[in-house]
Amino acid sequence: MQIRNRLFSYPVYSSDVDDYKSNTFTFDYNAESNGDTVLIQYTTTISNKHILKELNNSTIKLALMIECAKTAYRNLFVLKDLDGTIEVPSSSLSSKVEMCCLLLANEDYIIDKESGISSDYMDTSFKINKGFIVGYDNTYSFIVDKDKEDEFKASSIISVVKKIDLKDYMDIDLDNDNKIKIQLGDEMYKRFVQIQGQDKLPVVHSMIVLPALVYVIDQIKNKDLRETYSDYYWYRCIGKQLEVLNIGIDSSAFDNKSSLAIAQELLKLPINHALINLTTEEGGE
Repeated sequence: MQIRNRLFSYPVYSSDVDDYKSNTFTFDYNAESNGDTVLIQYTTTISNKHILKELNNSTIKLALMIECAKTAYRNLFVLKDLDGTIEVPSSSLSSKVEMCCLLLANEDYIIDKESGISSDYMDTSFKINKGFIVGYDNTYSFIVDKDKEDEFKASSIISVVKKIDLKDYMDIDLDNDNKIKIQLGDEMYKRFVQIQGQDKLPVVHSMIVLPALVYVIDQIKNKDLRETYSDYYWYRCIGKQLEVLNIGIDSSAFDNKSSLAIAQELLKLPINHALINLTTEEGGE
């Protein structure tokens, strides 16, 4: 949830704008999971003495909006103090979680030059109705993962799907949180289904998964694109395994190694296994 000042027809208290003479409003936090619960420890800084006075009088309330698009979770927590801890069930959150700290009017009241608003407003006064947003701080998101990222398995982050309009070629869809989607045309997909038995897995990895993963690594190597994928589960899984392989995404080893070499290491040398698989079958061993 991101709030922009253009939404308001009255002065709003935020570090993003200068509607108030003293406008510092920050919400700092640390989010940790202990298994069943996500604990959010927070510290709020408010510099305006008029805002602090209205908080103490309960004219306005400090609140935190927590949203998770993946689980459709959305909840507003009214905070009793400027510092504290919030508990959210882990089952309610998954993947990217967004938060926004708010100051909400708890009753109707008036703000004017005595409230510390900017001199640009001169002698203008504004009626703030109960429920209005008085102030906001757009905070950063954090990640909650349900699945372990420690062990890389292609099947956990890559899926092969049918896309009829592709005809006789393959395409890659990276715009998904959980999985990289390898798209095959109708006929290709039918043949893929026929040969994907366990005995053919090394061959399938070499023919389909390896080139797809080479493409993915190429995208990750582009630092301008990297931020686009950084919140995705498949990206974090790859990142974890690259650290295990001592070629972390931000390392010089990652920059210097080819995408083809990195992809082969991630898949545990699929070309070699595929050749062994094919020659063993032909030799009747």
